[in-house]
Amino acid sequence: MLASCAAATLIVAAAPAVADDGPDLQPAPQAAIVAGAKACLGATVDPAGQTSRLAGWSPATPEQRKGMSADSDADVVTRDNVVIAYKTGQDGGCVVMARGDTAFDPTTFYPQISAVVGANVPQPAADAKPAPVALPNGEMIVPVITPKTASAAPTIVLVIANSAGKFAKKGN
Repeated sequence: MLASCAAATLIVAAAPAVADDGPDLQPAPQAAIVAGAKACLGATVDPAGQTSRLAGWSPATPEQRKGMSADSDADVVTRDNVVIAYKTGQDGGCVVMARGDTAFDPTTFYPQISAVVGANVPQPAADAKPAPVALPNGEMIVPVITPKTASAAPTIVLVIANSAGKFAKKGN
């Protein structure tokens, strides 16, 4: 479902479906997911800084990429069971994908993400659709978190895109 890491609009519009598709993810600690958001922040406005932001992340193996349909020119990295697919530059984007471990807690996660991105990323109501949040650096973030159930851990997908990118649509 990550058909185009470069097409921010496509990613933002498809974000709810991404939570059901993608790689086979193992449980990840909440701190690792927050670190993924920190690594993604700036991918579309500060491409030169991407190397330092991704220090400690490893290129994904073909097995880890299985189930993904990210652009062939998108890079995919992983650390602590968190996967990041990204393409730098204004028309790029960055997607963090993870499955929360048993300690994952949305009530503490949203404030942690807000602190990382420098903007209030509110926890949506249970029946609300994911909505983009404007970030102070000119990017936007769309958090998609599936609810935890008795049989499944929550899936976390954080989409970061440039709000001025050629594919971004206002109001999505």
